[in-house]
Amino acid sequence: MTLPAIIHESFLQLFNFHHRGCVHKATLFQKVIYAQFQTFHTVERDQAYRLSFEMMGQGYCTLITFAPHAYTVWVDIRALDRFPHLVSDAYR
Repeated sequence: MTLPAIIHESFLQLFNFHHRGCVHKATLFQKVIYAQFQTFHTVERDQAYRLSFEMMGQGYCTLITFAPHAYTVWVDIRALDRFPHLVSDAYR
């Protein structure tokens, strides 16, 4: 199994996009558009990895970013229709 890319969040350029009536955070990394999927506190790092591997097992590209206080799982935007309830609702 391929490991997800893990990068510091400062290396990403974020943008917003509209999907099904909501605005979501997204980024472009290695020619794939990723939507912010779920954020975890640093003490929950294992949950971020677990979610990323689960999504990869279902055939979706994932990306993990880290910051001083959080890990964020990003998922290929093609997963949004399949998992709309898990996508960040910060802008809803």
